[in-house]
Amino acid sequence: MSYETLDEALDVALGFSPRSTPEGRQLAVSYLSQYKTLPYALQFLQTSTNEKQLWFATSTLDELVRSRLDLDCSALIALLWNIVTEPTNNLPKYIVDKLRLVLVFAVLRHNSLAEFCAKILSAVETLQPDGTVRQYALDVLSCLCEEMSVSQNDSQGLFLERTSDRMAHQSQFETYFAPFSSVVVKLLAHFQQQVAAQSPAFSELALATTLQIAGFLCTFNIRDGGVVRDIIMLAMDFAANHVRIDQPSRTGLRVSSIAACDTLSTIVAKKWTREVTLVVVDCALEGLLRFLALFSEPAIKAVDDEYLDKLSGFVEAYLTHHLRHLHHARYSASLSSLLGFVVVLTTHQPHVSGLFHCLTVWEVFVTHVEDAEENGTTDRVLLRSYEDGLIGVMQHLVQRMLFASNQPQLDELDDEPVAPRTASNEPDVFGDNELEISTGALQDQGQESAEFSDLKAFVFECFSLVRRITRLPGCAQPLLTTLLPAVKSSCKQFMDIHNTQIPADGTNERHAVHDLTVECALLSCVSAQHVSNSDVLADKTTGWDILVMFVELAEYITTHRLHSRGAVFVELECEILSCVRLCTSCVPFVFQSGGAEPVKTIGESILRIVLTTLDTSIVPSPQNVMQSALNLLACIGSVFPVSIQAEIPSLRQLYLGLQEFCLHLSQSIQCKLYTALSHIILSSGDGTVVSDAFASLLTPVLTSFVESVVTMQQNVHRVLETSLLTQLVRDISICRSLARVVLTKPKQVKVVFYAHLESVLPYSLDAIRIYMNALAQCKASQLQAVVSAINELIWLYSDLFRSIRRELPNDTVGQTVTTLVELFQRKHLTSRLEALGAPGTAVLCAFLKLLRILVEEYTPTLASLLHSILDLCFNTLHEVIFAHNHHDTVVPFFIALMEEILENHYRFFIITQTTFDASGRREKVFASEIAGKYFMTILQAIGTILQQENVPPPLCKQIVVALERIQASHGIFGFSAFRTEVRMAYLHTILTLLTRGRVSLLQEELGLLLFHIAEVDMASFFQVCLPQFVGDKCLDALRCWSGHMDEPTFIKELGQFLNDFRVLQARQ
Repeated sequence: MSYETLDEALDVALGFSPRSTPEGRQLAVSYLSQYKTLPYALQFLQTSTNEKQLWFATSTLDELVRSRLDLDCSALIALLWNIVTEPTNNLPKYIVDKLRLVLVFAVLRHNSLAEFCAKILSAVETLQPDGTVRQYALDVLSCLCEEMSVSQNDSQGLFLERTSDRMAHQSQFETYFAPFSSVVVKLLAHFQQQVAAQSPAFSELALATTLQIAGFLCTFNIRDGGVVRDIIMLAMDFAANHVRIDQPSRTGLRVSSIAACDTLSTIVAKKWTREVTLVVVDCALEGLLRFLALFSEPAIKAVDDEYLDKLSGFVEAYLTHHLRHLHHARYSASLSSLLGFVVVLTTHQPHVSGLFHCLTVWEVFVTHVEDAEENGTTDRVLLRSYEDGLIGVMQHLVQRMLFASNQPQLDELDDEPVAPRTASNEPDVFGDNELEISTGALQDQGQESAEFSDLKAFVFECFSLVRRITRLPGCAQPLLTTLLPAVKSSCKQFMDIHNTQIPADGTNERHAVHDLTVECALLSCVSAQHVSNSDVLADKTTGWDILVMFVELAEYITTHRLHSRGAVFVELECEILSCVRLCTSCVPFVFQSGGAEPVKTIGESILRIVLTTLDTSIVPSPQNVMQSALNLLACIGSVFPVSIQAEIPSLRQLYLGLQEFCLHLSQSIQCKLYTALSHIILSSGDGTVVSDAFASLLTPVLTSFVESVVTMQQNVHRVLETSLLTQLVRDISICRSLARVVLTKPKQVKVVFYAHLESVLPYSLDAIRIYMNALAQCKASQLQAVVSAINELIWLYSDLFRSIRRELPNDTVGQTVTTLVELFQRKHLTSRLEALGAPGTAVLCAFLKLLRILVEEYTPTLASLLHSILDLCFNTLHEVIFAHNHHDTVVPFFIALMEEILENHYRFFIITQTTFDASGRREKVFASEIAGKYFMTILQAIGTILQQENVPPPLCKQIVVALERIQASHGIFGFSAFRTEVRMAYLHTILTLLTRGRVSLLQEELGLLLFHIAEVDMASFFQVCLPQFVGDKCLDALRCWSGHMDEPTFIKELGQFLNDFRVLQARQ
């Protein structure tokens, strides 16, 4: 394709032209390649005023400097130096910035860093005739320091170069480190004098750049504490300029003040030597106390938001890294003052971003106090000195969470209306299909995984910190004193809202309900953690009064179906139900004190609340409200005595009418209801009572399941009937829920559970056969339902094997596995599942997970089935498992299965003989020829997966962890067959992964795995593997290896080798 002008080709290549299609851009790039030479680039740079041509020339120079082409860098360096230190008006700033970076790259390539540093030093030291600093020289120094600071400690900078070259450059730069540090301190002192004298020669941009340079220099290991002290004290002075409202000459220095805060944050966050650390702690504390003393409320309101965020970040960095140093006796007065200043800074933060920094600071304080309280390692007087500050910030955070006292900030976070939390989280289609319903209550958010609005996230952060503070001695009572009257008053006003119409705007109502929700959550938190656990009778009485108040409020909300008024009322209802649950911790005390009748009354009220919430005959409650109610129901078994439970009328009624009551509930809520009731039953402790009650809960479900299967067996035409299938899936889901409850219960409970299931298990296998056969003939519209039923049946066995594996007879386990393996060995069935897409894949994943759970434990019965399992995986299912599109779905389950087989059934493959090898260790050989075949097939399959071009990083990590686990248990890398058959292939694969860069976040894990495989025979790794891997053109990369065999040296040299190998590859 031809172009009339160069600009036309650039427009197409840059996407500015209608002809900029993918093909058109590729053609334009090909056309422009003839101009990507040094002469053209220099010509455009020196003569053109066209921005596109200037950018093309700059990017061309960047590519040329990084390439392996012959280049006269000395002339280029001289030219670029002149351009960037004396730029003409026709060069845009971004072009100059890019050329400055190209200049640094050219210097590094030319190995003339020492001369370049001397040149920069001279230019920076020499002031211009009018007393100003040479800004462009500072910019070049800043660019150089940034590149050198990034590339230290074996991390690669922007300029790719070999390790030996980088180390040489680091050495050359460090020889100028002292002069650079000295000149920076001198310049900062010079700027300080200019600011004080209001000199017209002062340049804030030059000051900000110098502070940036100071920050870069402080990333190096400065051993001169005097230099660090000078930089800290000067930076502190500049950081305070923007807030000095009483000194007009210093106000408005926003950019330099922000740069100073960044520099200080860098300094206090760095790990220094002990001597320099003491200097940093002392100087930063001294400066910080003077600095924070300037921040009165008017000063905080007057400063820039970004500046305040940077200041808060600096305070966070200092206290996060150095609070432990401040507990020395000589810092006691200073620490108390600092705490007071942080309280002021927190309470007057105008925006949420700055407050988050302060929250982190207080979390540091709280964590320290918690650790000290637990271990008793710190002076109690010092810990008590924290109380005023912690109580003050706690009271303030309560105000921050309420619209009544903090509406402007909360409105900032509430830009979008909060969606009603009525839907449950989507199940993981490749997981176990267990629905997780998030209640959204503040009390539950620490245990739930859900996405929240910015407002909810902010409130939760504040709430979490307040909750932690209330756990500390002496901090809960002040909050209780404040909150209890406020909540009582708010509840009294609220409990007439059903008589009012829903306002058209509703903003004030939503804000008031939000505030009530937060206050109730805080009050229940204090009650559960402090009042109910106190030994003081008055506190216990207060706890009971709070519980009664919350029960009354919950009855009012559920009776009047207030969730129908909007999302904020749904959140309130969830929170109140959670509050009731938490506050029931005082019930045992009241019962033991002779209050059986009040306890029975409150229990009946709670049951009525739960049943009203679950009632769908009027206005159905959202699922998260139902979940909150079921959480409340489940706690009855742990706090209400068994004798009281038996006397709660609504609980007896629920047990008797459970089947009928469940008819109007969704399947997921039915499962949750059975789970809650089973927790109540299994918490009673009486074996006979548990057996009978559990039987009454389980028997109707199992009977219904058996009836459904028998109906299908006797009426083939009804197999795909919707109502029958729905009922069967419902019964299976309930059985699965009960199996998960039994998982953590004593053996006696598990025996009872199996006793009821024993006669039903054959029917479940029959159901799997029926639906597997139905797959081939069902209509497309019925496929989803049939696959769902198969999935539930397989997961039922997974849950049973996980919960009662040891209680199941070996014959039952053997029959189950044999049946399932035979079913999945049918080629047409697996093909049908594969054709279904995600639903069919989910069935395969469920089956593989079932097998993994099964092989987690060694038994003779299972050992006899391993051959069939392996044969299935590597024959019938092989094509499906290793399909290209299953790396994120089926393959992880396959790897998990193989990991457990090798970990727990290693003796199936390899046995130890009575003879010894040359090193005096017992020889290990394959148990049989077929075992050896499968062993090598597994390892080759894992290696093949790692070799895939698009292997996902999570899958790669899973494989690495699995191999390391098996090595730690069985020393698999030292086994002779591994060494001779697959070791070299694994080493090459891991090296390829490391150099490819797709899994760069796993470099440390892959490096350790490489070391563990290589250390079996380091000589062959150095002499055979590495030369084969790099080839003839990259042999220079091998110079990084010293031949040392210890792990730290190996990992360090591996990083250097990978860097040099990439550099050499890029230059070919």
